[in-house]
Amino acid sequence: MRIRAYAKINLGLRVLGGREDGYHEIRTLMQSISLADELELEPRPSGVTLEVEPDLGIPPEENLVYRAARLILARAGCSEGVHIRLLKRIPAGAGLGGASSDAAATLAGINELFQLGFRKEELKALGLELGSDAPFFFEGGLCRAEGRGERLSRLPSPFSDHFIVLLKPPCALRTAEVYAEFDRTGEEPAEGQKLRMHSSHDLIRTEMRPPRGWKRLLRRANVEPGEAEAKGEELEYELDLANDLEGAAWKLCPELKGYRAFLERWRERVGLFFGMSGSGPTYYAFSWAWRPGLMAGRRDKHISKRFLTRPRSELERFMGEARDLGAWVSLCLPTQVGYEFEPKDRP
Repeated sequence: MRIRAYAKINLGLRVLGGREDGYHEIRTLMQSISLADELELEPRPSGVTLEVEPDLGIPPEENLVYRAARLILARAGCSEGVHIRLLKRIPAGAGLGGASSDAAATLAGINELFQLGFRKEELKALGLELGSDAPFFFEGGLCRAEGRGERLSRLPSPFSDHFIVLLKPPCALRTAEVYAEFDRTGEEPAEGQKLRMHSSHDLIRTEMRPPRGWKRLLRRANVEPGEAEAKGEELEYELDLANDLEGAAWKLCPELKGYRAFLERWRERVGLFFGMSGSGPTYYAFSWAWRPGLMAGRRDKHISKRFLTRPRSELERFMGEARDLGAWVSLCLPTQVGYEFEPKDRP
């Protein structure tokens, strides 16, 4: 059995406070994206074995895939075993949920492989024992997430046909260390952090008109309308991409400041929207012009004609300049699922 385990990005992240269980109460929007790890599951007489490519340099017993397999087999009272081959494409320590996605895909795959009969909500509960993000991957698409991230509300995604570019600096960040740095900073963010939060409220008032239904989608996503323009002709809407953990990530990975400055410059040029995903250090970026259909030459009546000739070259230039910074760069599309079983006839 083969499974694709998709990554995610956080479209904004607010830390609402600490919890008695040691975790943090958060509010965020999560979107699954097409960057994916691949898992192969094969039955074996007993026990769990794990093969990872490339080698992550940690014992198999510490990998969430191994722990997920042991967990679900034990809870099901299943005496059979499984060999798992994990092909890693989602960078580790990137704020993209790779480990949690792999764990969720493992739970779902073993449940299917051995016909264990766990329902989705039961699989989510098992996933939560392994990681706060894991329950999301049983939904995928766009979800509002609250609590530790396990209270999920599915939303229609306005990003279903837009390219998303990921930019990751060479550093990696551990989620626990970023939250610990955030706690040391205190609940009130530092002055610079406040400014960054405000500056990352990316106004949807670029030269390109948003797709129809965007206003309704924003309302459903709990995004509030901004102030009316001076003439009172239209309301400006804000999508809050601010991430309360960004300041802590900056302290642990100072080169992120250069990435932020790079993205700010591009926002002025093409109406770019961007933010930091999860606990970082990966930034994501998208533009209304970076749409596969538009780049294929199909006219979109909601976008000014003069944009039709340049979005592909702008996207290519943006990615090239990001690589010049030293970033790992990936071009993705949103997905509507958090994991996906491969067709049985795939070679």
